[in-house]
Amino acid sequence: MKRALNFLITFVLLAALGWTLWRGFSLHREKAEEARKEKEKEEAEKKEEPVAFTVKLEKGKWKALGVEMTAPEKAELKPVRMAFGRVMDPTPLVTLDGELASAEAALAASRAEHERAQALQKSGEGLARKVSESAEAQFRGDEIKADGLRRRAQLEWGATFSKMQAAERRSFVEQLVRGDAALVRVDLLPGDALAEMPASARLSVLGRESEMIETKNITPAADTDAKTQAQGFVLRV
Repeated sequence: MKRALNFLITFVLLAALGWTLWRGFSLHREKAEEARKEKEKEEAEKKEEPVAFTVKLEKGKWKALGVEMTAPEKAELKPVRMAFGRVMDPTPLVTLDGELASAEAALAASRAEHERAQALQKSGEGLARKVSESAEAQFRGDEIKADGLRRRAQLEWGATFSKMQAAERRSFVEQLVRGDAALVRVDLLPGDALAEMPASARLSVLGRESEMIETKNITPAADTDAKTQAQGFVLRV
């Protein structure tokens, strides 16, 4: 009985010792495998990194080669927005300019007649009151019509066009008619907006992407696109 008990105790001790050795060996093997994988990962990352190299030239050599050294210039990267545009039909603008020119000519004539009638009255020369009042009424009517057309021009084409003098406006319209200039309506992407007026714009025409068109003549659009509801601008190019 005592021998059997001693054998059982010895067996249990040997089993425990064997399990401990096996467990230690397993942990050692797992750590070695993890270390190997970590090393392989580090080596792979090193291979992906670009090789840094430096070219050094002595002063005499780079002077002989004509290499010049200067301090880098500071530059500010201006923010850029993408927008999509379309060339506007100038026909309504040409028609409006004709109406405005006619109204301004009539206003100039009626103003001169009104001033002449006032001058005659002040000088004491005989002039029917009815004639004087008729001249003033014609002048006021022409003035209201011309002002109305200017407001319409501002609503439809912006303040820049409505504030042009007659000669400047006529020259601009002639450029549109000849095809020397064009008006381009651009709209920002929905949800985008600019707090300040853009300083310049570069246009890329489909099929001629390499030939960029630049302009600094930018005015806010008088209305908002009904579909996109985005902020718009009119470019003169």
